[in-house]
Amino acid sequence: MALISGTMARRTAPALLIMIVITVSLLAGFSPANPLVWQREALNEGECWRLFSAHLVHLNLRHLMMNLLGLWLAKELTCATLTTTQWLSLWMVSSLGVSLLLLLLQPQLQWYAGLSGVLHGLWSGGAAFRWIVERKNIFLLVLLALFIRLTIGGHVSDEFLVIAEAHWYGAFSGLLWFGWIAVYERRRVFD
Repeated sequence: MALISGTMARRTAPALLIMIVITVSLLAGFSPANPLVWQREALNEGECWRLFSAHLVHLNLRHLMMNLLGLWLAKELTCATLTTTQWLSLWMVSSLGVSLLLLLLQPQLQWYAGLSGVLHGLWSGGAAFRWIVERKNIFLLVLLALFIRLTIGGHVSDEFLVIAEAHWYGAFSGLLWFGWIAVYERRRVFD
């Protein structure tokens, strides 16, 4: 008999990521000069860890708390169907996708920090995957709600600049992951 049930094992990766985000953010501090923040110049000099670490650090406590709430919601959406490996691969693809697309398509952007772009990847990839597993239309509505939210905006903060493009890049990266995993696992997307 397994020590950890399937449902509990599926919650391990998201719970671990939540603890890592809290720990890294609090230990690293809230500053754009943080050595973990996505910085164009540093990335151009080969500091590739920033492609992933930038999504673990935040600009202030409010930013951290908002992203942790989003991470908890993404966990609730995805944990019923994604294995730990799938969840981690979705996080990695979303992180890399957001970082590389910011680097390639936002030449004016000099630095970035936060999890919100990746959260949009978790949301899009997780909802799409859950739809092909469970075939419940609610998950198509979740995807529709995401793209309506992205289209109408609502990315406002009086404390820091919100990079709305990162949200689009995250959603795109999550769907890219979904396409890859559907082909890799030979899942039927449409009946």
